[in-house]
Amino acid sequence: SEARLQLRAGIRTNDRDDPGTSERAERLATKLKTGMPRGHLEPIIKEYGLFADVVESKTMLDAVEEMQTHIGVRSKGTDEILLSYDDEDKKRAQKVTQKIAEVVVGDYKKMHQSKSEEEYEFYKSEKAKSEEEMEAATRAYAGFLVAHPEFAVTNPSGQGIHPAGASVRPVAPSDPV
Repeated sequence: SEARLQLRAGIRTNDRDDPGTSERAERLATKLKTGMPRGHLEPIIKEYGLFADVVESKTMLDAVEEMQTHIGVRSKGTDEILLSYDDEDKKRAQKVTQKIAEVVVGDYKKMHQSKSEEEYEFYKSEKAKSEEEMEAATRAYAGFLVAHPEFAVTNPSGQGIHPAGASVRPVAPSDPV
């Protein structure tokens, strides 16, 4: 049985080099080819009663290693990964393949969600710093205008001070040179 996983491009949140979906698919396929973690496969082995003879005569770790040999991973060179699981029982192969795909997708989402949460916290702290700096600059500017009202510009309505910048004020004629 075979499951097709298709990676989609996410929203870019920075200017760092972001690999395309085909490159990410290739990296994920390579990672999966080296073997899925025991923690992911052991529950599947138990749920579907896979390799019961190996578990009984040897260990669960041996059953996990045996299961790895039945899992196929191919990258199609695009944004797709094909997962497969070989089993004599076609229905069970289909169910196990589906379960493996769910585990891979869940793990991938957790990994990227964690990364997104870290980036969110970073941008949130940067925004807070910027807001503090803007507040300090605004207070300093207001203090400057209080100390030097000659640099304040009045609003077009003629009321109040417009903080947009300095104004040109008439200078009294000086003595002729």
